[in-house]
Amino acid sequence: MPSVTPGDILTVTAAPRAAPAARALAAWRVGQVLEALVVRVDGPARAWLRVGAAEVPVRTHAPLTPGAHLTLRVASTRPAVTLEPVRPAAPEAGRALEAATVPTAWRLALPRQRPLAEALGRALAASRGGAAALREPAEPLQTLAARLPVPATLARPEGLAAAVAASGLFLETRLARGEAPPPGDLKLALARAAAALRAAAAEPPGAPAATLKPDPSRREAGEAGPARVTEGQEAPPAPTPRGTEAARQDRAAPRTPLPAGGGVPAREAADAAEAALARITARQLESLPRGGDEAPRWSLELPVRLADGRLAGLHLRIGDERGRRGRSGDGRRWQVRLALDLTDGASVHAAVALAGRRVGVRLLTQDAVLARALAEGLPRLAEALRRGGLEPGVLESRAGRPAADEDPARLQAPGLVDLEA
Repeated sequence: MPSVTPGDILTVTAAPRAAPAARALAAWRVGQVLEALVVRVDGPARAWLRVGAAEVPVRTHAPLTPGAHLTLRVASTRPAVTLEPVRPAAPEAGRALEAATVPTAWRLALPRQRPLAEALGRALAASRGGAAALREPAEPLQTLAARLPVPATLARPEGLAAAVAASGLFLETRLARGEAPPPGDLKLALARAAAALRAAAAEPPGAPAATLKPDPSRREAGEAGPARVTEGQEAPPAPTPRGTEAARQDRAAPRTPLPAGGGVPAREAADAAEAALARITARQLESLPRGGDEAPRWSLELPVRLADGRLAGLHLRIGDERGRRGRSGDGRRWQVRLALDLTDGASVHAAVALAGRRVGVRLLTQDAVLARALAEGLPRLAEALRRGGLEPGVLESRAGRPAADEDPARLQAPGLVDLEA
């Protein structure tokens, strides 16, 4: 076990030779907290640490043990990079801090968040207002949109894995470990886009937002129509098949093409980008362990770029059911719940369970015709699973909708009062 204590100083004696590791080291900032692994010890005062992708030599008078994990804070970067151990918090203090900060974080995120695809669609619509002054500040947002996954990408295992990794859910964890985020990390890209738009608006974050309302001239013609902005006026969200206020707030990607013009100012684009950021933060909070349950669980959303320019929302909740329910036995029993918003206003829910190599799939949609069509495709799904070396379990499709606590499109904020209950 390491015997380093707060006050011991570890000095980096040489920069890594590999370019990615050297860039990671150059990105360290004073006060940043890093997770390090002692790779080897070369004598009483010299050791090698692995921090993210970088392996760095350090000099210290504290004895270190290979394989030990250290939590270090960057004490200085000039003239030399020095690191100091972080005093571990007592378990009771950690639990008290979490109990105080997590509900506060929820209360800050919930009023600002909107479903990710909807908020991002509104930010894009506002940034395409045609004003020359907006073109440069909107570039980070347009670059983000061009990198969004398309359905064909998510249909491939490696494409879906890359999209989940870049969803923004793991951004702060990677930064704390000294790792570089994946290219196109959604939360990082949104933060940069929101900052550029807010600067163009010359307003501080959190300024009162104008709201978007449907264009009545297009509704009279029987079309949903692009949104218009009316200062200080709120319109009810577009109805959804589920018909409840909570569903309207938590579901439904935009159902209309993104407009090419409209002259909407940078302020509205910044507000919408910050609403998307708040949604990712809410998903991160939803993914935290609860009540001592350490079983892995992740909740996230992926905005999907369709061929016609619209954005659809794919909501996922991934968890280890064996660990969560305290079952005995070897191996994990993963379950993925997902909800996919379709372009015609319908949605499909799926529960995919994996135990060993046995896979069960249950499909649910409120559209009875669509449910029958999906049922007709289940034999092809079973054959595809067998070709992949998996054993088909229960495969079914039926009409209906999931219970509220089984719907991954709905946020679950434990410990807060549900005013719509």
